Amino acid sequence: MGATGVWGDLPPESMVIVDYSYNPGGRDEDDLNGEWIAIANDGSRAVSMSDWILRDESTQNRYRFPDGFILDSGDEALVHSGCGDDTETDVFWCAEGPVWSNGGDTVILQLPTGTVVSRERYDGDF
Repeated sequence: MGATGVWGDLPPESMVIVDYSYNPGGRDEDDLNGEWIAIANDGSRAVSMSDWILRDESTQNRYRFPDGFILDSGDEALVHSGCGDDTETDVFWCAEGPVWSNGGDTVILQLPTGTVVSRERYDGDF
């Protein structure tokens, strides 16, 4: 099943989790935007990510990309855990507290249908 791009279907492999910051300096609660996940579009076309989901392994923490969010070919977007104003390359979860476990977690990017597009496991600081 391909992801729907602006100009047609793209293989899900074109969207990948490429980097993350799960433990900003100091108390995580004091710098929620220091927690972020970077997603890249390695495909040849722009991809509409409206209603795509970014979540952790617990499934309690879920971020749904805003309607109309498009990631152009070759671009990266950061999903910050805290609040802010969305741009073309930065979106904000506005979570009530830290999302990503400092002891290790799995970052999962899914289509609106639930199909996993990219998964990245990290081992924590402990």
